[in-house]
Amino acid sequence: MNSLILLIIMVIALFFIFKVINNNRTNKKKISIMLLSFIAIIFLLNLSMNIYGSNSLPNFGYAPKKVLKHHIMNLNEIKTTDDTKITLKRALLDLNNISATYSVSGKYKVIAVELKKNLQDEKPLSSMEGLWVGKRFIKDNNSLGFSFNSKEYLNPLYLTFHLSSGNNITFEIKDTTGIDKLTESIPLNEKVTFKNDNYIKILTFNKALNSYSIDFQSNIYNIKDILDIKIFIDDKEYNNESYGFSSNGSLVEGSFAYKPIEGKYFKLKILNKTTQEEKIINVK
Repeated sequence: MNSLILLIIMVIALFFIFKVINNNRTNKKKISIMLLSFIAIIFLLNLSMNIYGSNSLPNFGYAPKKVLKHHIMNLNEIKTTDDTKITLKRALLDLNNISATYSVSGKYKVIAVELKKNLQDEKPLSSMEGLWVGKRFIKDNNSLGFSFNSKEYLNPLYLTFHLSSGNNITFEIKDTTGIDKLTESIPLNEKVTFKNDNYIKILTFNKALNSYSIDFQSNIYNIKDILDIKIFIDDKEYNNESYGFSSNGSLVEGSFAYKPIEGKYFKLKILNKTTQEEKIINVK
């Protein structure tokens, strides 16, 4: 149930209550008590949603929850400035992404959040702007997630919450669950050229807790329509789950993501669906 549903229920209930009042003018005291009780219940429901809701971490990949739960850190770290309190509740620090839950209460709002590798860095790894998070007397629970590009596991990272007062609050997030031992970025730099002068260059194979992925460069704009890139893990074949890319002139850069299946031997099969050419790349 969200706030909109509560508002609709409240409006409908008020309509019927006032209808009852008009039909029972001799019993106004009892009905007034009913009305006040109803408003109190709505307020308590809304309060409970803010206290207990929005505790789910954003999901960046395909790992089962039973795997993730061993690496989600319960931090519950509290910092205060300008009569505004921020609680960093939970966090998951993976290769190339981070997710966290937090709450804000007090005088000012959170208007932006930045993710940095070092506190001295002027340019963040990623950022969110245009936020307006926080409530005066109760906790406003929220969650966030950032993706970024790195060839190594970054630990710790720093989250800076910018307030509408002009000040900010920074938290250090350091993984203590051993995710760094489960993640790896393997350079490949394997270029495959096809008969029609199209090519793809596989740059890296990334092994994260949430997903496996490959980074690529190519001159094929509609790459998903032309190429079929599958991953073999211990000789079992898996299709990609998602992909993304950006283009700058004739250069296309992007990545394909796969489910994180445990295994010892990894290889990629690249099929050009137009020319029927096939290439195998061994990862390890």
